[in-house]
Amino acid sequence: MKRALPILLALAALGLAAGCGHLDLQSVGNSDHVLTGTVELANPVPLPPDAVLVVRVIDPSPPPPPTPLATSAAPKVTYPPEMVGEQTFKNLGPAPYPFRVAYNADDDALRRGLRIEALISFGGRLQYSNLSQFMVDLDDAGDPQQIVVGKR
Repeated sequence: MKRALPILLALAALGLAAGCGHLDLQSVGNSDHVLTGTVELANPVPLPPDAVLVVRVIDPSPPPPPTPLATSAAPKVTYPPEMVGEQTFKNLGPAPYPFRVAYNADDDALRRGLRIEALISFGGRLQYSNLSQFMVDLDDAGDPQQIVVGKR
């Protein structure tokens, strides 16, 4: 009986270890999100009828694509920001401008933080943009955002 106990314990440990061989290490969380809020003008003025508001959600530092042979001697490469959501609004009317932008980002991207960009153009030129940098992360992904734009 004394000899059987260590053997049974070893078999149980082996069975537990074998069961962990297929753990899913992918990022968890909902990859489909919605950003809501308002865009306000720093100095409210009436906008012309051709004014267009574009609200974007941007991953400023997307992860590099997987490589088969990653070595420490490989040069560090930076990747361009990736737009993960965008919505265009026309016929704006008076400020503030409510928005709702659907975007696709996993929890890893939200941990790094996503940039929110609001742009207003008319007359064929960009006229207004964010006065400050606005970010959304894992802690406030569901909270309404208030973005203030100013003259370029």
